Amino acid sequence: MKLGKIKHLFTWKKKKDFFAEFSKEFLKITKDILLLYRNFIHWNISKICINIWWIFVGLALAFPFFLLAVFIALIDPIPWGTFLVYQMQWISPVLEALSYASMYTFSFVVMTFAMICTLIAFLIWNAYSNVLYARLYTEYINGEKLAYRDNIYFSYIHIRRFVTVALWSFLLLFIPLILIALIVWIFIILFGSEIMSFEAFSFSLLGLTLISVFLFSYIIFRLLFSVILMSLDSSKKIIKHSGWYYIKKSIEITSWWKKYFKFLFVLCLLFLILYPFRAVGDEFSTDVKRLRGTIEYRALVIASPEQAEQSGLRETAEFYDSISDENLFANYRGATMLSIIWSIIWFLVLSWLYTMVFVSFYRRVLS
Repeated sequence: MKLGKIKHLFTWKKKKDFFAEFSKEFLKITKDILLLYRNFIHWNISKICINIWWIFVGLALAFPFFLLAVFIALIDPIPWGTFLVYQMQWISPVLEALSYASMYTFSFVVMTFAMICTLIAFLIWNAYSNVLYARLYTEYINGEKLAYRDNIYFSYIHIRRFVTVALWSFLLLFIPLILIALIVWIFIILFGSEIMSFEAFSFSLLGLTLISVFLFSYIIFRLLFSVILMSLDSSKKIIKHSGWYYIKKSIEITSWWKKYFKFLFVLCLLFLILYPFRAVGDEFSTDVKRLRGTIEYRALVIASPEQAEQSGLRETAEFYDSISDENLFANYRGATMLSIIWSIIWFLVLSWLYTMVFVSFYRRVLS
């Protein structure tokens, strides 16, 4: 009986059923994405509310750590303000910072801790916004519109569960990262001891890199839907399940390789659709950055020629040597305007599509 089941897996009928099944699932996912554009106004008002919320709350939580960093910068013997000015002028202060760090280790560690906490506090709320979007998109798929004020902006139980899920996910990703780091360290020791040749070392690192990319993408896939599962309980005032429950449930529903390859196909297709638009936006941002850098460099040449010689803006400014100051400012204003317009278009039409893909993939393929 078992042998017959194994043979059945490799029959053409099974393969045909797999592709036919996925075609139907993919069509449903596409229709779910189109729901966003059918609810275009509601979707964008919701996006504005969610983004204003996480930015405001993120800044509020990061502000105490930011104040601590500012206080340390004012009383610290390490000239943090000078490093910031150098960085704004594209002059790398790394060597000088390391020199001060060796002399004032404690204050350097405290300052670094304050800056890391500032960043983490801000990023946690950015990540939690995915839960808000997941609930919003679930309602769209159910044929309803979530009232702007009814999302779980300040639900302590959901925030706590999300942090728990995030910590478990980080731990499960950190363990293989440590193992890979140990393997790389062993390779380096073998190469340094001349036990391993350069060719073997290169091919080993290449193979390890490919394995690592596949391994981490697979682990992320197995853990990703824990957040989606948690958002499905967002209508409940009390969540009985623990964060580890959602991790286990996500691992259970993503079992079997065909689900992983389906997910990769959908994700790659989304990437191919979004990449050209993202590339245009990046090009606008790069132009603005280069033009602004050239303007700053020309001002620096007048104010401090010595610093201008050390500035990393010098190479960028060489591209615009033949452009007058007046035309340079005109090009900068035009590039800035185009960049702003494109950013608005991106936000209104294309931003946060990936969360709908995750929610729809769960509803149409995994559940």
